[in-house]
Amino acid sequence: MNFNKFIIYKKKGLCILEPLCALAIISIFIIYLSNLQIKTLHLKSHNECINKYTQLSENLKNSLKYNLSYKELESFLLKDNGENTVYINKDNLNIDTIRENHINKLINKNQLNEIPYAQITIRSIEKGVIKVDINLKVKCNGRVENISSYFYKGDYYT
Repeated sequence: MNFNKFIIYKKKGLCILEPLCALAIISIFIIYLSNLQIKTLHLKSHNECINKYTQLSENLKNSLKYNLSYKELESFLLKDNGENTVYINKDNLNIDTIRENHINKLINKNQLNEIPYAQITIRSIEKGVIKVDINLKVKCNGRVENISSYFYKGDYYT
């Protein structure tokens, strides 16, 4: 009986290549997962920043809308062209300062270059109606973002 047919010859080069290929595949998968984790952390940080400034914009809008009367908003308007732009600098641009102080103490007539800042444009749409645009310019993760909102104040039904 010939037993040479049943002997399996091993090729010695394959035992070195198989673990190297498996290691390469695993390392590619680990790099992909770590890149995915890093992007997820950046996105989470960006969303938290945008959420913080969106809440600030909403508080500023509500403060202007509910704490100022139509006459007070109208006093901000320039009489010659019916539009006025005021700014709130970054030192006064936080939720606590907006809640504690009257808006007249926070605004500035000069345009600011320091980010973040709020640009508030008050314009007369028609007789008895004022539109207030709030544009919040912020920097989140190195990118400059604009968060905009607006509201109307006055007598809409006449």
